Amino acid sequence: MMALADFSNPLIIGGGERFLASEAYLLVLGQHNLELAAVLGVFLILPSLVVFIFQTYFLKDSNVGTISGESGSTNVPLSKSAKAFVGTISTIFIAFILLMFVMVVLGAFVKIIGINNTFTLEHFNNETGWDSLSMSLFVSFVSAILAAAIGILQGFLFARKPIPGKKLLEFLTLFGLAVPGTVMAIVF
Repeated sequence: MMALADFSNPLIIGGGERFLASEAYLLVLGQHNLELAAVLGVFLILPSLVVFIFQTYFLKDSNVGTISGESGSTNVPLSKSAKAFVGTISTIFIAFILLMFVMVVLGAFVKIIGINNTFTLEHFNNETGWDSLSMSLFVSFVSAILAAAIGILQGFLFARKPIPGKKLLEFLTLFGLAVPGTVMAIVF
């Protein structure tokens, strides 16, 4: 579900290919076509809903976690060559991800990264971004506090109290995690 809703990776490394989430995003911001973006949002929600229902109701009995720490299955150790292969692939991906973060930070402090690497702070002179940053931090802070409080209350009520329509409430509470972020952005 996360890969289906991802729009930043296809935009950056997608080679100009069209993906649902990135198209919906560009329709909202670039063309101001909320109607078509909403249609694409429906096509993003449907597979997410199917996967979410399948995972919630059909795979619910396949939980392998236990309180005692013993799952009842034995772990088969990997061979040294398999460990080396998996370790190498993991290291390459970790290095690539770290390189992307380094490039973002370096790009903020040079004129044009890779072309004109002269140190500059002129990117920070544009004050339009600071309002967005402060609003994002404020909304994130308030959302974190509210989400924690409501989550604790819901967890207590769902686990300890008999509530009419408990399964429906649990489904509605958790479905927000399955809805792609692009769709949530279009809605709000």
